[in-house]
Amino acid sequence: MNRLTLILTAFFVFSKYGIATAMSTHNYLVVQESIALLICIACLLLAVSIFSALKGGILGTPWLFFVIGFSIAAAGGVIKLLDLFKIVIYQYDLRPAILLTTCGSVIFLLLGLFYYRRGLE
Repeated sequence: MNRLTLILTAFFVFSKYGIATAMSTHNYLVVQESIALLICIACLLLAVSIFSALKGGILGTPWLFFVIGFSIAAAGGVIKLLDLFKIVIYQYDLRPAILLTTCGSVIFLLLGLFYYRRGLE
């Protein structure tokens, strides 16, 4: 009964005030990019462990592309966080670097999927 009361109280508080008004847009973007970076680092560690377990072979090349893609995506996440925290001096525009890392990670992940499919045939 206490758990249900707690859930209902939290629901009414958050529905009245809203989670979005509790945080500013900047804090929301920082939380979003931090979670994306943590997920990307977890995927990178998983891909590295699978790649090291394969020890080459026909499926080693796709996992190498996965590792490269996730590492580029992690670098892009770090660049986005540097931009959000205003650590980088304003004279540098980070949008081309963010675009390059995003496109590069997608290209390498798609190459990994392509070679993985080719290796399974």
